[in-house]
Amino acid sequence: MLAALAVSIAGCAAPVFKNSKPESAALAAETRKQEVALLRYRLSQSERLRNIAYPIYHKGTAMCGEKVKPAIGFRAATPQHFSEPEREAATEAFGLSSLPVVIDVTKRSPAARAGVQAGDTILEFDDEPIVSGEGAKKDFKKKVDAYAKSKSQVFSLAVRRAGKQIDFSIRPDILCDYPVLYQPKEIVNAAADGKLVFIAAGMMRFADNDTELATVIAHELAHNTMRHVQKRQTNQTAGAAAGLVLDVLAAIAGVNTQGAFSRAGGNIAGRTYSQEFESEADYVGLYYLARAGYKIDGAANL
Repeated sequence: MLAALAVSIAGCAAPVFKNSKPESAALAAETRKQEVALLRYRLSQSERLRNIAYPIYHKGTAMCGEKVKPAIGFRAATPQHFSEPEREAATEAFGLSSLPVVIDVTKRSPAARAGVQAGDTILEFDDEPIVSGEGAKKDFKKKVDAYAKSKSQVFSLAVRRAGKQIDFSIRPDILCDYPVLYQPKEIVNAAADGKLVFIAAGMMRFADNDTELATVIAHELAHNTMRHVQKRQTNQTAGAAAGLVLDVLAAIAGVNTQGAFSRAGGNIAGRTYSQEFESEADYVGLYYLARAGYKIDGAANL
């Protein structure tokens, strides 16, 4: 039987052409090409998210209470913004230098309206020169944070483009302060943790168009603004406390439950009103969509 099987396998068809083994230099070049392409793709996906989310976060501030912040609408990076293995590829992908370089500009944002472009090298932020070199990342963040705390309504930005300095005066918009982040995970999922909104790569492909993706973003934003994560945690704590009473009573009776009632109580209470929270996020999310100018007709289908 084994001999017959061996003969059968030996008779299987094989590929006609055999790939030659690439030289190490060619392999390294192709690897770099793929790394650069991946970084650019992930940036484009993140940029798409920000473009879709912007009107939702801008027009929905009335429902975000005090959890708002000034927003300029561009992202800048230095090589130090990336991990050591990614720096060379990132430098090639985005034209990074010793000063922060604008890597994307959100549509309809103050930066876009002012004329800031991807590829601009930032020389000054709010009339303060940016430190060049390895300290550029830290210095740029320090200046951006200082401006945000100042609550000034206008700031200046100086950039270098095609060898010439261009000066901008920009008035930020006010946005809900629950940043939306792209996750390169191949799952159809989105989540909110009370502070951030996460959208997975699989969800971005699942949503047929920008309006559907906006529906997902608005739903997760509603989870945060309605404090569903905090409410679940409160319920879970209360359930665990009730279960602890049973664990103590069992211990008095001579039974070691090893905390089983506490864990069960926390899990059950944590799921209490779970469906109601989802329905509320759907409902409130529609308000975010409508205020941002998105059509809500197809929300139920999604």
